[in-house]
Amino acid sequence: MVQQRRQRSGQGSDPSRKPGFSLKLQKKADQKAKRKKKRNSFVWGSFLVAFVLFLCLVCLGVTLLFFPYLLFLDKEKLKNDFVAGGATTGICAIADQQAGQVLDAKGVNYFWPVPTVSRISSQFGPRKSPTPGGSSNHKGIDISIAGGGAALLPFYSMADGQVIYAGPATGYGQVIYVQHAGGVVTKYGHIDSHYEVKRGDMVKKGQRLGRIGAGRVGSSTGPHLHFQVEVNGTAVNPLQYVKFGSSLQPGNGMNKPTLPTPAVPAPAICDSPIVKPGNVDISIAYEPLNIDAMYQYLSTRNGVGTRMGNRSILQMVDRVSKQYGINPYLLLAITGAEQSFVPNNNRNADKIIRNPWNTFGSWQNTDNSTEESAIYAARAIVKLQANKPDNVGPIQWMNMPAGVNPKGFYAADPKWAGNVSVIMQKLKQMGG
Repeated sequence: MVQQRRQRSGQGSDPSRKPGFSLKLQKKADQKAKRKKKRNSFVWGSFLVAFVLFLCLVCLGVTLLFFPYLLFLDKEKLKNDFVAGGATTGICAIADQQAGQVLDAKGVNYFWPVPTVSRISSQFGPRKSPTPGGSSNHKGIDISIAGGGAALLPFYSMADGQVIYAGPATGYGQVIYVQHAGGVVTKYGHIDSHYEVKRGDMVKKGQRLGRIGAGRVGSSTGPHLHFQVEVNGTAVNPLQYVKFGSSLQPGNGMNKPTLPTPAVPAPAICDSPIVKPGNVDISIAYEPLNIDAMYQYLSTRNGVGTRMGNRSILQMVDRVSKQYGINPYLLLAITGAEQSFVPNNNRNADKIIRNPWNTFGSWQNTDNSTEESAIYAARAIVKLQANKPDNVGPIQWMNMPAGVNPKGFYAADPKWAGNVSVIMQKLKQMGG
């Protein structure tokens, strides 16, 4: 009896036996499941939002990084965008940066190797050696610009032929030798080590071979091209074969030339029509550059001077600006904003001066000459002026966020336009 009461008492104390207990337990379980589901939904939702934001940031970064490059990507289009009929009407002394592009020398026999430079600083034959231990019998001619302005200028093959050597040579630093018909060999010395041809390559008359070296390459006193012509192994005066702005017809055995046959001098830039002033805002339209004032400032800036403080470069900036109808102080100011005019004490100055406008995104992305880069920058400036609203300045219009200017933008830094404008006004004041 007692045991039965205890059993009944135990059964009565079991909570699971209480009415409604199972319903409450199930309700709590359901609430817990809902909270867990809600928590999981929040976690996955947060992850999805973070992932989408990450993708947006990646897309924005890619746009900012590569849009300036894309602006300059179609180089051939940039070359012809502002030329009547989409083609030039004469010759062009700047070959495309890709090897194999050839200058048109109008069909004459030989091509002057540095078409933008006429100065010969050392003639063929006996001379006083400019360096200790150097040869007193000069086997070629030296083509240069006073003050080192020939550094990194491109040079070109005198005639059709085959490269028989490209590499180092005692006294000359770096050289390229080209074998031509009739036992003629041309040699190009004191050059930059970044050749554009290699041994065995077939080259055409006027094809770009490389660039003149910067600084003292080999036994030299400064940047210049040593140009040598040999006939059957004997050095001859190169001026018997070719002169600046003209070439000579070959005589018997190719060493007895006849009278000079006039040739069209290769201009510094493609002779496309000058851009009409109406194509750009009057505030950035062409005006002559005060080269003396700019040289005085840039050659002594901050006590060390700059690579842009070079008369030949400043003359080129003025020439290119006039060609495209833009203000040379603007073209110069962009180099100030982008590269501080390339200070002489910058360890990469010799490379940066080839592209101080940072065309194609950066000076590191191209292997242009300074003049080629100036041309690309000038054409980009004109291109970016299209569809400019009246209430936006021309420099600011080149610096608008992605998608605003349908032609793109020159720089992504929002402070770029302000910096360029300030530098340009300062330069104009110096220029008077």
